[in-house]
Amino acid sequence: LLFLDEPTAGFDPAARRDFHDLVHRLTDREEASILLTTHDLDEAEKLADRIMIMAGGAIIADGSADELSRRMTTEAEVRWSRDGQRFVHSAADPAGFVRELFRQHGGSVEDLEVRRASLEDTYMALVRQFESGQGQGAESRFGVGTS
Repeated sequence: LLFLDEPTAGFDPAARRDFHDLVHRLTDREEASILLTTHDLDEAEKLADRIMIMAGGAIIADGSADELSRRMTTEAEVRWSRDGQRFVHSAADPAGFVRELFRQHGGSVEDLEVRRASLEDTYMALVRQFESGQGQGAESRFGVGTS
């Protein structure tokens, strides 16, 4: 068991990447468990199998980055280009939107990207919800028991 508190603060990009590789080696090959505390949510999303989000001294969400972002009602961002023009659209059902996009425009759709809510988007939405007094709803929705 390894405890790491803000381990990459002050690292340059190359050192950060080397550190991420080391963490993956430790967890994959050595079967080490690592408790990582960080404000760098991109790093948490890359490294963690399980994420707990705290607000007001309480855990308000618990799950993988993917599980947490899928539970949010935030929309996915769909980007594409067609005939030299760039488009961006928010969609609650990105798969359905993309199907319709291809049905309408077929092979002229290029550079397609679908971006789900990031861990940072999820964190911000959860903390706003908690601070607005709706924290109890968030706790039960994200699998965290209230006491």
